[in-house]
Amino acid sequence: MGAYYVFWKPYRASQVPYEKLTHLFHAFIAPHADGSITYPDFFTGEKLPETAHKHHVRVVASIGGASNDAANNFRKISSDKKATAKFAENVEKFLRENYYDGIDIDWEFCESASDREGLNRMIKALSDKFKSSPAPAPDWLITIAATSTAHYGQWY
Repeated sequence: MGAYYVFWKPYRASQVPYEKLTHLFHAFIAPHADGSITYPDFFTGEKLPETAHKHHVRVVASIGGASNDAANNFRKISSDKKATAKFAENVEKFLRENYYDGIDIDWEFCESASDREGLNRMIKALSDKFKSSPAPAPDWLITIAATSTAHYGQWY
């Protein structure tokens, strides 16, 4: 079972009920149209990945979220080869430097066939980058936060 762990709540990594989880999704990194990423100070005090790993729980960094900026930036990243490559590079570097176990793409929501194609391109770029990078990258997860509604679901 997985759960989101959001940086803006005053909830310490040591308070997480790890025995009930297999995965934590640490939210949210911000994607930018040029493929760069920014993130809040996830690491004030305890470091979530280090604490979770002691309990055999994998931690996936979640990028995007429920904002029009994130959705629009994913559209721009995924429609530009250079931005897509830069995005994959930046994600790989962030995961490696901070001991995460993968990336969760939280694009809320794909709204067209073009978005679907862009999401597939972006995930393929991440997958290719991870597979061509040294361990532990080839074993990193790539997940998406997908809708369960028919309206948006048609685009996944």
